[in-house]
Amino acid sequence: MRFKVSIFRARRISLQRIGLALLTATAIVVGGNLYYSRYALAGDDPSFMVPEKLDAKIEEIFQARLTPLDTGSLSAQVPGGDGYDDIKGEDIHHYLRELTQFSQASKSDGNVLWGRIQGSKYELEATQHVQQYFEEWGLENILLESFPVFRPVWSPTTIELTINGDGDQEDVRLMTAMTAWPSGVTSLEGLTAPLEYVGLGSPADLRGKDLAGKIALLYVHTFEGVLMHGGYGPAIRLVKEYGAAGVILWYDAPGNDTYAGVMYDRYGTMKTVPWTNIGFTDGVYLRKRLERSSLENPPLVNLKIVGRMRSDLTSQNLMAELPGSSDQTIMITAHIDGFFNAALDNGTGVAALMALARHYSAIPREHRAYNLFFLVTGDHEATGAGGMINFIRSNQTILKKTVLAIQLEHLASPGVTKEMNVITLTNSEAPRMLMITNQSPWLQEAFVEAANRYGIVMHQGSISEYAGDVKGLSMAEVDIPAAGWIEIGHYYHNSSDAPELISSHALQNMTHAYASIIDKVGRDGIEGIRKGGQTSSSKFSSSRDGLVMGSMW
Repeated sequence: MRFKVSIFRARRISLQRIGLALLTATAIVVGGNLYYSRYALAGDDPSFMVPEKLDAKIEEIFQARLTPLDTGSLSAQVPGGDGYDDIKGEDIHHYLRELTQFSQASKSDGNVLWGRIQGSKYELEATQHVQQYFEEWGLENILLESFPVFRPVWSPTTIELTINGDGDQEDVRLMTAMTAWPSGVTSLEGLTAPLEYVGLGSPADLRGKDLAGKIALLYVHTFEGVLMHGGYGPAIRLVKEYGAAGVILWYDAPGNDTYAGVMYDRYGTMKTVPWTNIGFTDGVYLRKRLERSSLENPPLVNLKIVGRMRSDLTSQNLMAELPGSSDQTIMITAHIDGFFNAALDNGTGVAALMALARHYSAIPREHRAYNLFFLVTGDHEATGAGGMINFIRSNQTILKKTVLAIQLEHLASPGVTKEMNVITLTNSEAPRMLMITNQSPWLQEAFVEAANRYGIVMHQGSISEYAGDVKGLSMAEVDIPAAGWIEIGHYYHNSSDAPELISSHALQNMTHAYASIIDKVGRDGIEGIRKGGQTSSSKFSSSRDGLVMGSMW
C-alpha cells in the first residue's frame, strides 16, 4: 500500500508523533521572538497535563489549523525500460510486511523489548522464512549456519518508570520508558529516589549539583535519530563523577515515541545503575512536575529495571549462491534482526535482498558475469557486526573470491519535517548517505548515476567508512571494498516504525538502483572498483563523532 498523504497520515498513524507544540498557548510569538504568557509564568500552565492528555490537546489544535493534501510522492516516478520489470515494489513491500509479522509475534507474546531481537526465536523464524524463498527460487548452496552470539545480549523483563503522586498530583506511569542496552537492575519493587534535572549534563550544568542517591533527568540532543546523540558522555559523567543512582535520558526528538535508544559504553559504567530513555512529551511532564515542587521536597520517581545479560543465545546467518560465468563474487548482504517492527532497520534491506535474489535467479548462469553471494546476517544490533564477524571466521574461501560487498541497510525511510516539535511527513524519502570504504571514483560515479536515474535523495558526498554489518569486514584478512546507501533518521529504533510508512515505489526504485550497479560491474569489469581508490577504512566511528558526542556534550 502506497503511503501518500504527508500531513494527514502523520496525524492519523499515531498521536505520539506529535511533540510539544508551543501553540498550546503556553507561549506566543511576537515579532519573531518568543514571549512566555503571563499565566504560564504564574503556574497556570495549560500544557501541564499528563502526556496522553497533552498529546490529545495538541492533536486537536494541529488538526484544526491544517488541511490534508494528497501530494503523492516523488518516488512514484519509476523509470521503465531498464530490464527490471520483475522487481516490483508491491512484491518487496509484501516481503517487508511478512518480516514484521515475526516482530509482531514477539510483541504479542509479551516481550518487553520486542522485535526480531538477536538470539530470539523470532530472529530465527524470520531467517528460516527467507530460506524458504531461496529454496523456492532455486538458489544454490543454501546454508543456515548457527553460532553463539558474539557478545552477551541484554534481556529485560521489566521496564517501568513512574512519578509518584504528591498532594493533589496522581501517580503517573510514563509509557515511553525503554532500556534496550545493558543497564544496572533494581529489585522487583524498583528504585524510588528524588528526581533531579541536570540539563544537558555538561560540567557547566552540574555545578553545585549533588546527585548522590538521586535519579538524574538528562536532556539529550539527538543528531541523527537516536543512534547519534549527545547523551553518551553526559550519562556516564552523571554516574561516574557525580554518583547518580539512576539516569533518565529525555530525548529531544519530536513526539512521544518509544525508542530503543543506543548507549555505547566501553567503560561499562551504565551497567552499574538503572537507566532508561523516554519520549519528548513524557520528559516535559517530568520537568513540569519538578518545576512545581520545592527544592526541599522534589518529586519521587520509581525506576524499575529487571533483566539480565544472556550469553546462552544462538544467532544465525543464511547464505546462498547464484554461480556466474566467473570465479569472482559480489556479496549482497543485510542483517535481519532489529527492534520493534524493524521495518526500516532492517526489514527494508532484507526485502530488497530477497527481490534481487529472485531477479537474478531467473537469469541463466552464463549471463551472470559474477557469482552472486547472498548473506542474511543475525546478531547485529547490540554488537554491530556479530553475524558478519562469525561469517568471516568460517568462510575465508568465499571472502578471498569476493571483489565487492553491497550493504542493504535502512532503505526508503519517509522524509520528515519538524515544525515546533511537530513531525509531518513529506512527499519524498529521507536523504541517504553514501558510504564507499575505498572511495573508488568508479563506484562513486555508479552510485550517483543510479541516484539520478531513480530519483534517490542523497547527500552530496560519500563517506569512507563501513555501513551497518559490513563493518565486520575490517577484521578480514582481505581488503574488500564495501558500498551502500544508509539513512538513520527519525524512525530509527522507533516503536512507530511500520511498513505503512515505507513507500513501495521507493523500495522499487532503490532495488532497481542496486541492480543497475551490480549489472554495471558485470559490464565494465571489476578493475574500476579498485582503480583510484584507497585502502578501506577499518573504523566505523569517526574522530568527528567522538569529538562531538564525547567532548562537546
